[in-house]
Amino acid sequence: MTNQILLEDKASILFIEERKNNNIVIGAPHHTKGGIKYMPCPEHKDGDENTGFIARELAEKLDVHSIIACNYRIDPNKSLNTDYSVHLGKWNPEYLIEIHGHGGKNGGKTVKDNCIEISCGSIDVNEKSKRFATI
Repeated sequence: MTNQILLEDKASILFIEERKNNNIVIGAPHHTKGGIKYMPCPEHKDGDENTGFIARELAEKLDVHSIIACNYRIDPNKSLNTDYSVHLGKWNPEYLIEIHGHGGKNGGKTVKDNCIEISCGSIDVNEKSKRFATI
């Protein structure tokens, strides 16, 4: 039943699951189901296909909270005023790991191009990204 929510291709849904550990949150702010390349969001049209499934499975394995924005009409992680960001603020996790995709674009043509990108979102804290990638 739960995965049925992530298969929705029309409704905009904020899907939240709380688990035992709250110091880490796994997020997927631009989830669309596979085959749905675009979201109804003017600021961020490209959907990240199936990232919600990855986020949810990772959160289950780590027993941590997850938050997945499905088919959103706004870009949920670009403003502190969205329900996505407000909820994250309430949880106040030590770490937020967001799963993103290639956003409606053709990812890579080679295995090398399909690697995992790890980013802290700012060059100022890029050393954290490098340390996490090494681990």
